[in-house]
Amino acid sequence: MNLADPFTDAETFVRFMRLVHVPEGRGLCWTWTGNKPDGRYGHFSLGMKTVKAHRWLYQLINGPIPEGLVIRHKCDNPQCVNPMHLERGTHAENQRDKHARGRAPNRKGEKHPLARLTDEKVIEIRKLAGCGMTQPAIAEKFGVNRQQIGRIVRRENWSHV
Repeated sequence: MNLADPFTDAETFVRFMRLVHVPEGRGLCWTWTGNKPDGRYGHFSLGMKTVKAHRWLYQLINGPIPEGLVIRHKCDNPQCVNPMHLERGTHAENQRDKHARGRAPNRKGEKHPLARLTDEKVIEIRKLAGCGMTQPAIAEKFGVNRQQIGRIVRRENWSHV
């Protein structure tokens, strides 16, 4: 602990740990019980500043987080502040973790909130294009632009269908 820093003195650390549930047993998540304004990550007040709880404890133990890096949860629990469960990494690594662990929402095709087409319509679009119907005519029929039809036909969009 860097006692020269007013935000890492012993009193601040004690105040922080009062907001953490540390279960009996090694290797378990230390759950943040304090403020979670986004419903996921713990937030901790340091004077007039608010910081993410897991980042604050990581920095307290390991030093500053280099610019451009994030603190990743090896345990996949955003409320965990156990230093053994935290590691530095890039945003890209964090995103790969999210997808590999099945935490990324499936927003492909008709599951995307802004989708105007369905899988069924995409199949029909490809059939019509294969039968010689022009892309502008298909676009008009389905109420989307010609460029979108071209991307669907070339399988640049909706490639999962």
